[in-house]
Amino acid sequence: MELERIKCKLLDRAWDISVSSSLSIGCTDSRAVVLNRQYQHLQTIDGLDHVYKAHISPDEKQVLLVSTKNKFYVADLVSGEKRQVLVRTPFNANLEGGGCWSHDGKHVYIPVVHSGSLNSALRRYRVDQVAVEEEYLQDQYIIGFLLPLTQAEGCRMVCRDRNTGENCFVDMKDGQCTVQTIDEGRFLLNCYGCRLDEKHDEIWLGTRDEYRCYDRSGIIRERIRNPFSSGDAYRDMINQYAVSFCGKYAFMATNAGFYVTDAAMKQMLAHIPEEHGVHHFKQLEEDVIAAATLHGVRIYRMLA
Repeated sequence: MELERIKCKLLDRAWDISVSSSLSIGCTDSRAVVLNRQYQHLQTIDGLDHVYKAHISPDEKQVLLVSTKNKFYVADLVSGEKRQVLVRTPFNANLEGGGCWSHDGKHVYIPVVHSGSLNSALRRYRVDQVAVEEEYLQDQYIIGFLLPLTQAEGCRMVCRDRNTGENCFVDMKDGQCTVQTIDEGRFLLNCYGCRLDEKHDEIWLGTRDEYRCYDRSGIIRERIRNPFSSGDAYRDMINQYAVSFCGKYAFMATNAGFYVTDAAMKQMLAHIPEEHGVHHFKQLEEDVIAAATLHGVRIYRMLA
């Protein structure tokens, strides 16, 4: 197999790519570039501050842009209007880009962090007013990952209990939170490696040593280790793993680059080395994949 580069200069400086059914958005600190799925430029959202990730609303008419500082933006892709929200004390530490939309697109969920204790709270903001409507889990957990639910109202979080130090899953549905302890909960999370498979009700989590699949009850169902280990623990760390749409291939992003293998991960079919690694990827089409690196988003076509 060969991976043929599809040139897209608009994404050359993007930190990551977010995709919906008709949009692709790449963020480059001070701007967000909005493209269609043919990688043609639609519009640019300027005047941002340390934004590296976009969250597209369910109706694709708005985008949530969360800074790695204590602010976020909601941009209307129809009118072009952009609103900035500054998160006030005491939960005014850096947001690190986390956030998601509600199922109906009327709210956004933002994990905010206390500037003194680094404890978290989950805030729900009403989008039409960009005002705090509810606050949950105050000072109970450190929220590591926030994952939107598309088939129900709410979100799923991977959190660390600030009292026990254990990682757990917290579901927030219709204003009610439920906590699920998980196997081997004291592992060190990989800061990029979290993915929700809502269809199969599974969460994939990256650790320093492996990529794990957890079911809804917190039981480990599968463990993925890097079959192409170099002996360098940092370079070998898996940032993301997924099986292709067709089920024939597996994709793996590591701190050494991007790999395409057979589904059993026994044979390497293609490898793109990256000096500083690939922190995220997204399959865009049956034969097209986007790999996010520190030097920009690269789009490749798979040629069997």
